[in-house]
Parts: sequence; C-alpha cells; structure tokens
Amino acid sequence: MDSIKQLPLLKVEVKESIKEVPLLKDEFKKLQSEVNEIKENLNKAKSTYAEVTKIINEAELIRTSVNKLEKKVEDFKSQDKENLVPAIDEISERAKRSLNIIVFGVPEIKNLNKEERNIKEKEGAVSILNSLDESVPTENIKLYRLGGYDLNKVRPIKVMFETKEDALKILKSKSKLDESKGIYIKGDLTLLQQKYLKEVVAELKARKESGESNLKIKYHNSIPKIIKIKQGPKN
Repeated sequence: MDSIKQLPLLKVEVKESIKEVPLLKDEFKKLQSEVNEIKENLNKAKSTYAEVTKIINEAELIRTSVNKLEKKVEDFKSQDKENLVPAIDEISERAKRSLNIIVFGVPEIKNLNKEERNIKEKEGAVSILNSLDESVPTENIKLYRLGGYDLNKVRPIKVMFETKEDALKILKSKSKLDESKGIYIKGDLTLLQQKYLKEVVAELKARKESGESNLKIKYHNSIPKIIKIKQGPKN
C-alpha cells in the first residue's frame, strides 16, 4: 500500500528529472567544449615546445659554427704572424736585387793588383752594357765578383745600378749578346725566385717534349710565365 501511495510522488520526481535533461545536455556540451579547448591548448603547447626545441637546437648549431669560425680566424691570424716576417724579408730582398744584374762568362784578369783589376773589370762591364743600351748611365755603377777566387773557374759579376729601370733595360736587351763567346746576363733573383723559375723552365721543357710548340717564357711584372708565340699568317 505504501508503494501505491508513493506513485504520485515518483511521477512528480520523474517529470522534474525530465525537465532537467536539457539543462544536463547543455552542461555536457559546455564540458565537452572545455575539454576540446583544453586538448587544443595542449596541442598548441606541444607544437610550441617542439618549435622552441628546434630553435634551441638551431641556436646550438650556430654557436658551434661560430666557435669553429673563431678558431679558424685565430689560426689564420697565428699563421699570418708567422708568415709576415718572411714575406716582408722577401719583398725587401727583391726590391734590392731589382737594381742588379749578373753577368756570366767575363774572363778574370789575373796579373794585376786588386785596384787595377777592379778598374779593368769595370771598363769591360761598361763596354758590354754600352753594346746593349747606350742610354743606360754607367758612371756610378758598382760591381764585384761573386764567390771565392778559383783558378779553374770564372766567377760571375754582380752589377748594381742606381735604378731598377736601368737594370731592366739591360735585361730586355740581353738577347743582343753573342752567347757563342760565353757571355750572358741574368737577373739577380732571390732563392724563391730562382726556385720558381726552375719550375717554370721544367714545365716548359715537359710541354715541349709532349708535343706542344711555339712556347716561350715571358716576364710580366718580373714574374716568368709560359706563353704561346703568335704565328704570322702563312703565304
């Protein structure tokens, strides 16, 4: 009987519950929306974290590269300091030697004293220079034999001019010499220049032996280079 009496009350409760269903649905939607928003924020956070991590890694790579570059710069600076002094010495030595020429094959005078011998040798050198280019002044040239005296050898003569232009004029005219007499002229080269010239001469020889023709060594700004000789038109 009690249950029957409670039926009207239950009906009322059911109706009230049914009325609350739409409200519950709305609440559920709100919760669902909040959950979705939380998920979206989490995804954004993950993406941001990944981007930040990528930036950090890139920054680390850049820092490593910068460190390597800084080390290379320091190494270059150290090498420059080590190479600077020899380079300056070489430049200075070339400048000094550009005033000079070396004359080979001039017979040595044996029977005179040193002073008379020097006078005679200067006269002989002046005669050779005048035969090549009379415009080159010879009044103030200086000269001396290279190396120690040897009865069985003829020492070359170093001739020193007042300007490198005078020395260059003689070098450009040296082909006028009759080398059959054993007299020839060369520039006064440093050890580095001599080494480089030997390499160029060896290359010229190798190229000629391999079949190349019409080649010769020409100086440009005092640097020897192998060039091709231009041939005139054939008739």
